[in-house]
Amino acid sequence: MDLKLKGQRALITGGTKGIGRAIADLLADEGCNVAICARNAEEVDAAVKALTAKGVTAFGQSVDVGDGDALKAWVAASAAALGGVDILVSNVSGGNAPGEAGWRANFEYDVIHLVWLSPVPPVRNQDDRCSQTDSSKVRNVSKAGSRTTSASRNKAKAMAQFIFCWE
Repeated sequence: MDLKLKGQRALITGGTKGIGRAIADLLADEGCNVAICARNAEEVDAAVKALTAKGVTAFGQSVDVGDGDALKAWVAASAAALGGVDILVSNVSGGNAPGEAGWRANFEYDVIHLVWLSPVPPVRNQDDRCSQTDSSKVRNVSKAGSRTTSASRNKAKAMAQFIFCWE
């Protein structure tokens, strides 16, 4: 499939496993340069190596998206490494722990990290590293509430198609 992604720059939180990794792989297969983050540094390094092998620029860091300062620093470092940001996929979820404490933790990861990312202030407002083309819209897609299944790649394809249909 040709989603016309060649040269676009995408940031994907939780990009080492499951749906996030499937999205990163699909975007890289389409020629999109990608930046990923996740908590496990070894998994980030392995994923970046695999994504780079696809012939795109790939960048990654170990980040807990619950730490707003660390998340903002990753966005800025990713924008610098890729030369800007065109696509943002906020893939991380806080899990499904029981009770109010679990709900609050889930809210912090699913919603608050998205607030910290939108509209990617370190990139768009301060540094203005987005490309100066008609396609330089930051598209933000969240998969909060999704579950990883054997159909992760199909879900990733559907999300990628959604990214470019939604303006």
